[in-house]
Amino acid sequence: MSSAVAYYRVSTQRQGRSGLGIEAQRAAVAHFAEAEGIDIIQEFTEVETGKGSDALDRRPQLAAALALARQAKCPVIVAKLDRLSREPLSPA
Repeated sequence: MSSAVAYYRVSTQRQGRSGLGIEAQRAAVAHFAEAEGIDIIQEFTEVETGKGSDALDRRPQLAAALALARQAKCPVIVAKLDRLSREPLSPA
């Protein structure tokens, strides 16, 4: 069985308090992990906007998830790519 780190994010305190956004993301990641035979070694949750050039600096849980994934040599799984960034990705 392979391993992965899970990362969940909501943009507002209201979404975070409701639990609906996080719970939906957790369910989607769990479903994917089970279907693919992936063991989630740790989950990271954050309530912070994904907008702005300093968004990564304001998201310590994302930094921690990425650091653990590098250490464990495994991927980070998110329910949707917009949980990582709201800014469009520029072509390489």
